[in-house]
Amino acid sequence: MGRTVQVDQLLSGVKATDGSVLSAGKAYFYEPGTTTTRTVWLDSMKRNAASNPVELDGAGRALVFADGSYRLKIHDEDDTAVYDWDNLRFYFGDSGTVYDPYSVSSPVNTGAYTATVDPAPVEYSAGDQYFLRTSDSGSNTLSQAASLNVNGLGVKNIVTGSASEEIPRRAFSSNDFIHVVYDGSDFRWLSADESAYQAGGHTWSGSGSMTFTQSDQNATYRVRSGFAECVGRVVGTTSGSAANYIKGVSGLYTAKVGSSLGYMPMCGSCFITEAGGTPQSGYMVIDETTEEHRVYKHDNSNYVLGAIILCYHYIVRLDLT
Repeated sequence: MGRTVQVDQLLSGVKATDGSVLSAGKAYFYEPGTTTTRTVWLDSMKRNAASNPVELDGAGRALVFADGSYRLKIHDEDDTAVYDWDNLRFYFGDSGTVYDPYSVSSPVNTGAYTATVDPAPVEYSAGDQYFLRTSDSGSNTLSQAASLNVNGLGVKNIVTGSASEEIPRRAFSSNDFIHVVYDGSDFRWLSADESAYQAGGHTWSGSGSMTFTQSDQNATYRVRSGFAECVGRVVGTTSGSAANYIKGVSGLYTAKVGSSLGYMPMCGSCFITEAGGTPQSGYMVIDETTEEHRVYKHDNSNYVLGAIILCYHYIVRLDLT
């Protein structure tokens, strides 16, 4: 029996396109590309099936577990469709052979990894898992995706754990530990070294005629289940004409936009401290057209001009191609 994966998209709290909480909404789970319902569960061991649709609580949340590929449609309390995400993949392979840790190598500045394991597999089998460690300075660069060839059985791409997309460029470096599972066509990366996703964060600016001058920031990224999670902090000063949001653009990845591709404006939250005052809650919306990460105060009022500290957390689906 396959193991389930928690549906983080619902646990984070779903928001409507205007940033309001989608309370009492409904989440429909279907077979990909169809309106045939597909089972999700209330527990990770598949003891109790969830209702379909899944009812969201007053905060737009629900805790359910999935196994496989799904089409997920989110409706509001009036049963009007708000989001439609197809081919979401929730996968955790627990069948096949688990091979002991082995070193892998690649030519310097490429992503073509090779590994020799013992006992040697006769062929690639779906569900086989490999625990590997990079043994030299080779890394997949901006010009080449990562691949793995085990015991000369053939080159297979390494893709994200829950979606058949390329992993980020330069995801691996020397002495990284890698956990992959073969899905029948590609190796899926199940272990994400968090240090590979620590970067300079975003490029921040004000909106309208308000200027935001950044003085310090840090951000930590982590990839899981085909999504990127970011926790960050930025310090700066606003000046000019007050406006109601500060915007940032990520330099690490591109978020998928458009409802059919998994546009997710609902997964951002933050605390905002103005002019040394008391932190107040806020939220982040990812603009569908520009892909800007816009940070608003909870009541949508204008920022007080002066010193600003933003502490934020959000999740977006990745476009890693």
